[in-house]
Order: sequence, then structure tokens, then C-alpha cells
Amino acid sequence: MGPALLLAVVFGAGRIAIPESALRFPDPMAALGSGVGKEANMLESALRDSGLALRGGGPGPQQLAARWAAGQLNEAEKLAVLLGGGVFHDPVLLGAYADALQSGNLRLRQAAAVGFFRLVGLPAPLPSRIPDDPASWRRLRGMVLNLGFITETRPLVRVLVDSYYAGKGVRRPELFAFRRDGMELLRAIREIAQPADLQDVLAVWPALETFEERGVVMGTVEMLSLQHLVNRSPDPHQPSGDWLVKAAIASVDQWVATMCQSPDGELELRQSLERNRLLGRDRRPGARTWFALMTIRYWPFLPVSADRLMDITGMAFPVDRQTFDNPVNQDTYKKLLEAMPVSSWFPPPQQQQQQRRR
Repeated sequence: MGPALLLAVVFGAGRIAIPESALRFPDPMAALGSGVGKEANMLESALRDSGLALRGGGPGPQQLAARWAAGQLNEAEKLAVLLGGGVFHDPVLLGAYADALQSGNLRLRQAAAVGFFRLVGLPAPLPSRIPDDPASWRRLRGMVLNLGFITETRPLVRVLVDSYYAGKGVRRPELFAFRRDGMELLRAIREIAQPADLQDVLAVWPALETFEERGVVMGTVEMLSLQHLVNRSPDPHQPSGDWLVKAAIASVDQWVATMCQSPDGELELRQSLERNRLLGRDRRPGARTWFALMTIRYWPFLPVSADRLMDITGMAFPVDRQTFDNPVNQDTYKKLLEAMPVSSWFPPPQQQQQQRRR
């Protein structure tokens, strides 16, 4: 980014909201619980509140990175960026994290450590569990810098897929890899993946060995492609069980086996919207499309539709991508319904349900 563009971005950036939980970080005294649970609740509150503040009020990741590079942020704003910036899962912020990790301020180093892992979709360590010695901070900073270099040419989801294969003993020496448990990496992929990443998500499918791993990735595919793979009926009297997931896994097996070319995630998403007759007259998916999709109440569809609605409207609500029917998602669904005008109901929910049953 050139100096002129940098100044233009910084000049046009809005104020950075600083939640109370970010200002208290890493002090757990005000959090609920006791012992380790108290610190975990503090950390989750600081990450969630800061992320929602940035997601809803801005600035976006490009502006945040530019303002950091220009030295325009005070300590409180830096804390908010480091803790909340992971919500974007955008590698453009890795430079800010690398810079903070060499700071003489322990709070900034700890915020950078937990925020970095949130950015890549991995569980954030408790601040008290992060080794506070120069060698450990240098290693973590080296990891951030290396990842920043790699993601200039490779999507972050692909790095996580490479890491999964590295754990299986298949690795090209020049590539960066996280040394994590396979299930942790698959959950990280679900946490950050967007429809455009569908090709990389399916690249891991042939290496999956357990029912649990295949179930996680199947859910990710269902979410990204908006395919109704599992019969998640709201009727408690309807039959349910692992066999439903196994049937969905078999359908993904067949899809992958008969695939003639690499899938285009955005195209798959658009085709799913067309099948559900959710595209407007201009054939572009706008706020009304994502709102109508959400009213189908098929929970695996909520993360993508909520993400798109939040991008369009500037609203920000928490979304759980790991457990689709989490009450957090149901609460977000209700809040989005309340926030959107009735005129956005296109087509009416009853019509959608009829279309889905045909």
C-alpha cells in the first residue's frame, strides 16, 4: 500500500469502539465463574465484544491494518483491534499482530497471541498459559510473519488443509503448517471458510478417516454450498440418529467421486439460491435474498446468510459455526427477524417451505 493510499484509508476510517471487556483484558476479576473458568469467560467476552464492535461499527480489516501501520492507534484502540480483528479472519491484519508481538507491553503481546489464534480459527490460549519469555514470543512472531508471507499466495483455508495433510505425514517442505490435532484443524476450517473456499474444503475429503471427521466436514460443505444434506426435522416425533448423517456423508462421497472439475463455491451457492427461488428480478443475491434464506430455518444455512446480512446492513450478532442449532444462533435469527422490515420477506416463508418439500 503506497503512502497516498495509506493516508486516504486512515483519514477515512471511523472511530474504533472499545468495549469495557477489552479495557479490562487480561484481568479476570469481573468475569463470572472461578479458577480457569473465570479466565476463560473473561477471554471469550473480550474476543466476542471486540469482534462484534468492529464487525458492526467498523473500520474494516484494510483500514485497521492501515491505521496500525501509520501509528494512529493508542493503546486501548490497539487492544480492541488485536482482540476483535480475528472476527474478519483476514490475513491483512497479520502485520499488526506481528508488530504487537514484539511490543514491550505485555498486555499487547497477550492480546496479539489470543487474537491471532482467533483469526486463524483455532482455540485461543488463556493469557496465563502463554509462556512469557523472549524465545516464546520470537517463535510466535516468526509463525505470524511466516503465515503472512504464505497467505500472500495461498488462502488461509488452504493453509489449514495443508496442515491437516501434514499431520497425516504428507507435506511439501516449503509450506507452512500448524501442528495441531486433525479435528482441531477441521473445526478451524469450518470457523473461517466462506463459499469461495469450497474447493479447498473438499480437497481434504479424501484424507478423512473417522466418522466424526467426516461429519464435521460434511456440515461445513452443507453450510458453504447451501445444500440440504441432512433431514434435520424440527418434529421430535420424526426418526433421527447417526444414520441420517451417514446418508449425508454418502451423498458427499458420491458428489466428490463424480465431480468432473473443481467446484466453484460461489457458483454452487448461487445455484442453491436459484433452486430455492430466492434470487430477485435482478438475479443478484441481496439483503432480501439472504433474509428469505434465513427464514427457511434450516440452521446450517444461518452462518452464511447471517454473515452476508451483517456485511450488507452493518448489524453485528454472534454466530456459532460449530453447533448450528446453538441457542446463540437461534437468538441471532430472532434479532435479525426483528431488525429486518416486513417488506424484506421475499418470498413468504410459507412459500419457501412448500418449495423445499417439492
